[in-house]
Amino acid sequence: MKINIAPSHSIYMTVILILQELCPFPAQALQNIVSTYPSAKQFVWAQEEHRNGGCWSFVKPRFENLVGVQVCYFAEYWFDN
Repeated sequence: MKINIAPSHSIYMTVILILQELCPFPAQALQNIVSTYPSAKQFVWAQEEHRNGGCWSFVKPRFENLVGVQVCYFAEYWFDN
């Protein structure tokens, strides 16, 4: 299992995790990473697909029940003109 972390050097720290493998869900690894940021105020799942077209419905309950954090949804939609 591989999880990439892209650290930020700005005042408002943003950490980006790229999950490359969802099965088996890396709950323990994510718990360890989340615990290193105790002052984190928000967790966001981002994907290119619509809410019903990506992994959101698979990931949300696992983050909440196994990792122990509430996660909200963000999507960047790409449209061909």
